[in-house]
Amino acid sequence: MAAVGLTLAPIIIHLIHRRRYHSEPWAAMEFLLAAHQTTRRRIQLQHWMLMAVRCLVLLLLCLTVARPYAAHSALGGAIGKARCDRVIILDDSLSMNAKLADGGTTFDAAKRKALEILDQAGDADGMALLTASTVPRRWMTRPVHDRQAVRAMIESLDCGAGGNDLPGAIRSASEILGNSPATAGGRWVYCLTDLTQSSIPPATEAIESPNVDRVLWIGVGRDKATNTAITEFTMLSQLVGVGIPARYLVRVSNESPSPLERASVEVLLDGVAVHRATVGPIPPFGTHDVEMEIPISRAGDHRLTARLLEISDDLPSDDTRFLAVRVADALPALFIDARNAADSTDGGLLYIAAALCGESADGFARFRGTTIAANDIHERALKDFSLVVVSDVPRWPAETWTRLSSYVADGGSLMIYVGDSAGVDAGTAAGNLLPGVLESRTTIATDAEPLRLRISDTHHPALIDLTRHERGGLLTAGVRACWNVALRPEGAVRTLLSLSDGRPMLTEHVVGRGRVATWLTGSDITDCSLPAKPDFVPLMLNLATYLAAPRLAESNLAVGESWEWPAKANAVDAPPEIRQPSGGVAKIESDLGTDGRLRWICKDIRAPGFYSIRAGADRSNFAANGAESDSDLRRADASAWRVRFGAKSEVLPSTLDAQNAASTAPPREFATLFGFLLIVVVVIETVMASWFGSRG
Repeated sequence: MAAVGLTLAPIIIHLIHRRRYHSEPWAAMEFLLAAHQTTRRRIQLQHWMLMAVRCLVLLLLCLTVARPYAAHSALGGAIGKARCDRVIILDDSLSMNAKLADGGTTFDAAKRKALEILDQAGDADGMALLTASTVPRRWMTRPVHDRQAVRAMIESLDCGAGGNDLPGAIRSASEILGNSPATAGGRWVYCLTDLTQSSIPPATEAIESPNVDRVLWIGVGRDKATNTAITEFTMLSQLVGVGIPARYLVRVSNESPSPLERASVEVLLDGVAVHRATVGPIPPFGTHDVEMEIPISRAGDHRLTARLLEISDDLPSDDTRFLAVRVADALPALFIDARNAADSTDGGLLYIAAALCGESADGFARFRGTTIAANDIHERALKDFSLVVVSDVPRWPAETWTRLSSYVADGGSLMIYVGDSAGVDAGTAAGNLLPGVLESRTTIATDAEPLRLRISDTHHPALIDLTRHERGGLLTAGVRACWNVALRPEGAVRTLLSLSDGRPMLTEHVVGRGRVATWLTGSDITDCSLPAKPDFVPLMLNLATYLAAPRLAESNLAVGESWEWPAKANAVDAPPEIRQPSGGVAKIESDLGTDGRLRWICKDIRAPGFYSIRAGADRSNFAANGAESDSDLRRADASAWRVRFGAKSEVLPSTLDAQNAASTAPPREFATLFGFLLIVVVVIETVMASWFGSRG
């Protein structure tokens, strides 16, 4: 608009030219001057009119380029033109399944409101649709004018069971509106949600939406809702053995402002009820944990379902949770002796094999061991073993360590005793399988006081059972030989046990999908007297089971997460088939991982329940559950949305109707009107200049 000043240019030019004229007496001109006096006023009027028209041309040109707009009014609606590109965000998270008084759900109300917004939009407005589940989904990449297509898409949507990502949805909407030709100030986002507290992102998260002019939050949920939910169902035991009762935990949450007096929890194993417990009373917004033991009589994959009974709440979708459990038979373990002694009765392997492969009092052995010499590792298929134990770090070539690293990265488990045969350069050859760089080995004389063990991580699954057993000998075991190591960056390595002088003794770190536990001592009892202590057997069993047991995390996902699995070499052309809880077939994609290996990915995890996997002759399953945080239906204050989402945000009531929508109509733009007037005035200026020139 600053260019409007150019309107003064013809006037300035006129004044400059006037200053060039000055009077010079000349007798011959007296006759011409007398004749000019008769037409002077007419000529001046013509010049002023032509200058005014030319100023008007420049003014209209500036206004057309500036695209001025004004708020909606009766006059503006009559002469102006408006285009508002709108993005509708539908919250399809778990909490939107809550029931309303009319028997429908909050998501149904959100869909109806979205259709109202669609009908109230102007003919020139573009529309786009987003859903704001765990991973926001764009149903179109730009605003479109096909209202029937948008309507059909809204009507076909179903509510999910994951958490929501409203900040991510706002960012996606901003990207959609990035190239919008809408009137300035007319790029709007309508977000239809239940406005729960759990939907508001943490204050540390920056929410940027540079291409959005307004964000209208429309609440469609109940102001006050009651809910009881199972927010956690997990296995406490590290390994489920055939016939061995394993411990499970069910957490019941009262997400209501009133106490929950009584409820029943029932657990089903493969569809058959095996446990039932009564819980209550639970205080408002409190929890109650139920622990139970459930034996499983056969190995293989099993399905556990926990559900609430005898309750009535507004969100039944979170009254059930699912847990996929793989019952292991004796797990195969490979013991490798760096001294090339293919006999587990020799040296430290004697104690390790006895602890892991010995039968318990109930006759169940957790591991089935095979012992080989270090030089024979190339003859074994490592993928056939759930756990590999290396008694001392051998001087293997780099390709052997690379093969072992690939085994761990694919989900294998490795336990290493560094021992006395390792060199300082072993860390280079072993690569990422050691917790850091080996620096030197400390040896304590037999007549000196040995170092003692200290528990560094009391919450680790391998140590949690031993932290209170002072008589088990763990803290009195003596260490006479130990390696000094420069650990990897903080956070990459977890120290489980340390020495009394502060140095790490037992570490654990992750390599790909597998884990590596490293003892910075030897497996022989002369290096560490722990094998002679009562705590040695439970510690080794807990540690090995933690490393090698089937990962519950791989069999239990949250709705919205992706299921991934490395492809077998002979299965490149045969992707696995995944059946959804509804019976449909989930979509499978292939992708190359960072290691260059093919993997299968399923992103179609949208419903809670059990998913069946069939890959050739193999059969397995995994479970998916809804978002725990979405069980909290408490609404946030309207001011909280403006604080977290910025000054562009405005919270509207759920009773938004046609009149409310009209009051939030986009501004009117007058560029088209000014452009038309510009053409008319240019034509008038041309005619006037030609006419006045011919008459002058």
